[in-house]
Amino acid sequence: YPQNVKIEGVGKIIKETTPYTWSSPTQNVTGDYKAQWTLTGDILRYVKIQYSNANECTITRFAVPETLATGELTLKLYKTLDNSVLSTTVLNVSVVNPNVIMTMETNPEVLKILYDKCSHRMSSSNYLLKTEAEQFTDSDIYVNNINSIFTGSNITHFEELEYFTALTKIPDFCFSGCSKLKEVVIPENIETIELNAFQNTILTNVYIPRKVKSIDQRAFIYCKQLVNIIVDNF
Repeated sequence: YPQNVKIEGVGKIIKETTPYTWSSPTQNVTGDYKAQWTLTGDILRYVKIQYSNANECTITRFAVPETLATGELTLKLYKTLDNSVLSTTVLNVSVVNPNVIMTMETNPEVLKILYDKCSHRMSSSNYLLKTEAEQFTDSDIYVNNINSIFTGSNITHFEELEYFTALTKIPDFCFSGCSKLKEVVIPENIETIELNAFQNTILTNVYIPRKVKSIDQRAFIYCKQLVNIIVDNF
């Protein structure tokens, strides 16, 4: 019988139809078994299992939440002979409003800073919309020549920065001292990465967009885990 079963499929449901299958390293399976797929949680208000059989299931989205809804997709395998449970496997799944780029579940540290410092740009402390991110300006991020609203914070990732398309620079010391920051996506409109912008972070890979014209001194100083810098201009 199958052992160490794993559900194969995405955790974040974005498309209207999302397929799931399962895998097992067990070879030469000879026992007869059957499968049961179930979906639980708040996510049921927005998605449902449209189709399922022993090998796969399809989840269909019929509505979009205001922000985020979560749930669990469970696969149980049974022996056909006596209906005894062979395995139970769970995958955490969520459905997200496509205009919501950040929630308290996905990036609470950054979201709290943004709302504390720039609540005039946001409609809620619980999420950030793409259209709201696009309104943030350089003056919203900049504090003084050695501080930004993020300097020295405990943020761990900021991929959503790519949606802050009104920014033209990563200011002096912007992420300096963010010693847990390991991933960030620099917006395409950035023209300058200023002094000590990413000092003492734990970034491993950085992509420099095409419009960047200058990278000031010590922008990535003490980034001891940085192994790749890809510059689109070259």
